Amino acid sequence: MKIDNFIEAMYEILNNPEDLLAAFEEAKHLGMNHLYLLMRREDFKLAMIIHMNPFSEELVSIVFMIPLGCGEEQPSMEQVNKLATSLRGAVMAYGECSSILVGYDGSSGIGELLDTISQVVLGRKASGRFDIEHYSYDLLTTYPENP
Repeated sequence: MKIDNFIEAMYEILNNPEDLLAAFEEAKHLGMNHLYLLMRREDFKLAMIIHMNPFSEELVSIVFMIPLGCGEEQPSMEQVNKLATSLRGAVMAYGECSSILVGYDGSSGIGELLDTISQVVLGRKASGRFDIEHYSYDLLTTYPENP
């Protein structure tokens, strides 16, 4: 998928698409091949991990990192595995925290996939549009260990 087509598709689900455009412009200018976006809709928070070729302006992959909790707020590993399996994703545990990684394969609209993820994780579909809260080229800057 071309970066321009992706940005156009994201306009439908973002409150602040100008931040997405600025992030891609900056990444292209710096020759970066990855971009991390911290996004929120209601109480549903995730990081969008984008790998791209800034020279051909093609997206290579999009992966979502969805936090499930840390310490006592973290669900059991059995629950985490069930969520990951239902989303065809993978479990990522780090420190006392756990997340699910879910790849975007392009078989549905990106908004549709995010609705599905929020439905599975929250037990309901988060409503409204997403806000990009932060973007970076370093995942830990965007997504600290304890979100």
